Amino acid sequence: MYRKYFQLLLRGKTDVVNACNQLNKESKVLDQIIDIIKNLKRGKVDPKDTKRRSKVGSYFSSEAQQILYYIFRHKIDVEHSVKENLRGIVEKGEAVLRENIVLQSKSPIDVIKFANVPVRYAYSQGRREQRCGWGLHKSPTTEQGYSVSLAFMPPRYCQVFHMHQVAEYSLALDGKTIGYPDAGDKRKKITACKKEVLYFHAGVVHTLYNPRHAVSRNITFKSPKGLLDRREYNDNHMETHGHRSRIIKGILSQLGIGGSAKETITIQDSHYNYQLEIIDLHTDDSIVATPRKDRYFFVVDGKLTVSHKRLRRFAHKNDFIVIDKNTDFRIKAHTNSTLYTVNLNH
Repeated sequence: MYRKYFQLLLRGKTDVVNACNQLNKESKVLDQIIDIIKNLKRGKVDPKDTKRRSKVGSYFSSEAQQILYYIFRHKIDVEHSVKENLRGIVEKGEAVLRENIVLQSKSPIDVIKFANVPVRYAYSQGRREQRCGWGLHKSPTTEQGYSVSLAFMPPRYCQVFHMHQVAEYSLALDGKTIGYPDAGDKRKKITACKKEVLYFHAGVVHTLYNPRHAVSRNITFKSPKGLLDRREYNDNHMETHGHRSRIIKGILSQLGIGGSAKETITIQDSHYNYQLEIIDLHTDDSIVATPRKDRYFFVVDGKLTVSHKRLRRFAHKNDFIVIDKNTDFRIKAHTNSTLYTVNLNH
C-alpha cells in the first residue's frame, strides 16, 4: 500500500525532500475521506468502516510526524514549505482521526467498544503514545463541539513540549503523573496522583511525564479551540507565557448506595466551566437516572451493565457509554467499577 518512511534510513536533505514530496502526493486521498466523514449520520456508521478510515489517517499522520522529528533531531536545513507541507499532512490525518465515534451508537442507549475506537499515535523522542477521543455530541467530527481526549502514556514516557491558547486540565486516571511547565528547567514540576488534575495556564509551554513502570492514562476535556490549537515546541521558536501550573483535587461525596462514592472536580476559568465526576461503584451497586441532556460515560475500570427497559448493553474497561436525553437508564456494576463523566455548567 504505502511506504513507511520512518523505517527507511534517511540521509540528509535530499532524502527528506523526496520522502515529503511522495507522501504529499499520496495524501490526496485524505480529502476524499474527510468529505465522507462530514456526511455521516448517527446510527448508520459501521465500526469496520471507521477503523478502515482511521488506519489511513493514522498512517499519514504518523509518517509526517516522524519525518518532522527526523528534521528537528538531525537539524536538517529544509525549506519552510517542506515543514509546512508535513504539518498539513499531519493536520489532515488528524482530521480523519477526529471522526466522532458517537455516530457508531444507536438510540436510546449504547456502548461503544474500545476495539472499535480509531487508534492514533503521538511521537516523542523516537517513542510513541497511543491516543483516542470522542465528541460529547452527535455531530460527525469531534471538533464540532466539546470532546474528550484520552492518552495512554507508556512507562517512562515524556510527551513533546507544547502549548495551547486556552488552559489545559488533564486528569490522571491510573497513578502518579508529572507535569513540567518550563521547557528550559525540568526542576520545575507538579505531580498529580490518581484522580487529580494537572492544570497549565493558557500559553504555558508544558509536557507530561509518566514515571511509572506501567502504562498510565490521562484524560482531558476539550473545547474545539483547545482541541485544534496545539503547537509543539520542537523548533524553539515558540514564546511561552509564564509557568503557571498547579494540581487540582476533587471533593469526595457518598452516593448513598452501598459504599459507592464520587469525586467532583470543578473547573472554571474565562474559557471553561464544567465539573468532572469520577464515580466509584461497588459490586452490585447501580446508578439510576433520567437525564435532561445526553449523557456520556467513560469506563475507567470494571464491568457493568447499561439498561433501559428490556434493552441491555455490557461495558468494560475503556468502553464508552452513550445515553440519550430523557431516557430512563440503569448502570449496574458487576465488579468494583469506576466511571468518568463531564457535566457542563451552562
